[in-house]
Amino acid sequence: MSLRRAGLLIFGLFISLRLATWALIGNCTALAPDEQGYVDMFKYVQNPIGPRPALQWPHTPIFVLKILFLPASIFHSIGFSDLAAFRAQSVTLSLIIGLLLVRAMRVLGIRDKFESLSRIGKSKFLMFIVAATCTPTVIIWSILGLREVFLYLSLILLFLSIANLYHSEGRNNFLWLIPLIGSLVVLGNTKFYVYVIVLISVFVLVILEAVNKSNLRRSIYVLLITFSSMIPFTQQISEIKFPQIRFSEVHFSFNFLDSLSTPRHPSTTFTEMRACETNGTAGPLVNQALKLSRTFMPKRTAQIESQVPIDTPAATALRADDSIRNQLNLFDLPLGLVYFLFFPFSVISSGIFGVLGIVEVIFWLPLYATVLVQLYRSRSRIRKEPFAALAVTFMLIFTLFSALAEVNFGTAIRHRSLLLIPMLLLATYLWAEKKKPSASSEV
Repeated sequence: MSLRRAGLLIFGLFISLRLATWALIGNCTALAPDEQGYVDMFKYVQNPIGPRPALQWPHTPIFVLKILFLPASIFHSIGFSDLAAFRAQSVTLSLIIGLLLVRAMRVLGIRDKFESLSRIGKSKFLMFIVAATCTPTVIIWSILGLREVFLYLSLILLFLSIANLYHSEGRNNFLWLIPLIGSLVVLGNTKFYVYVIVLISVFVLVILEAVNKSNLRRSIYVLLITFSSMIPFTQQISEIKFPQIRFSEVHFSFNFLDSLSTPRHPSTTFTEMRACETNGTAGPLVNQALKLSRTFMPKRTAQIESQVPIDTPAATALRADDSIRNQLNLFDLPLGLVYFLFFPFSVISSGIFGVLGIVEVIFWLPLYATVLVQLYRSRSRIRKEPFAALAVTFMLIFTLFSALAEVNFGTAIRHRSLLLIPMLLLATYLWAEKKKPSASSEV
């Protein structure tokens, strides 16, 4: 199968899975209860009367939000409800993200690399892309009315801009400085700490290029653009409070199947899904999830439905102390990495999304393994390849920070999805088959 034909099939799968999932969810915000908060912000941007919602995009100017919500506004103007308009925007942006991923692969020369692979190598290559395309929670986050889709869009624009600036020739390549600064501004307005990590990653890239004495002119332009992107965020940068680094006892609870009698808050996801069932907004996927929960976990679901909220850790808590975000305990790092990358904690206490997170390891394990294998086979290239250096630096810093700072399963599994774009591009860019022993070495 040619890469073009395979790409069309995978792209069709990419879009159809998202449209099908949207249809199966229904007009229900149970899979991400805070989705309603984003919809409320959309309503406020359309008609800014009364107090502004404080949790979503709290520092972003209204005129920037009007630009970000322009697709949703168009859908709303032709009759979509607020929630449906926001989700239609997310699906539309997902389509654009998919097209930009294809463009980035073309710029990075992945098509020519694919044609040089053996038949088995091509199959592994395509299986890796399909696994990334079909990762369940990434499908969910890319259709709901959340800000994750803006994070995916800004990250793919960032990596595509760097790929064009450093890996393509031609005078017009410097026009990619425009989407580069656009990606940084969107990222800073959407998730500021990810923006800071990207800034650090870009600085590392520029330093490596200076050490290698290559692409100095382009690196200077990239550095200037990066510095200029900080102008809208001067107040936020001045208010940054770096977390305190400490070494103390570990706060994790490593119970894969703890007792049903363990006191915890009810599962938020299950409670919201039951509310959607009651008011008739739940789609087939939500109704089926409720049915399976009541069939296979009757005691747990009965406890959730009757339990009164108590002052104990929530069912989705990874740590007992939420203030851990202000104090990073380095002794937490080993288990933090396990939790962030794999989530092997209690199926019983973590609710429906806990089960989904563990099942999703089926997708993430081969993705991790493939990326690590390709990094090992191409380890001599990483420091010399600008795109590889940027992707590796971002993934490393983001993973280490998340392992130390994440306190909630729901947000952690959403944030983990940000690794998918750099993993996909990096592994396919560095892709190299295992070297066969030469005839001389066999003698």
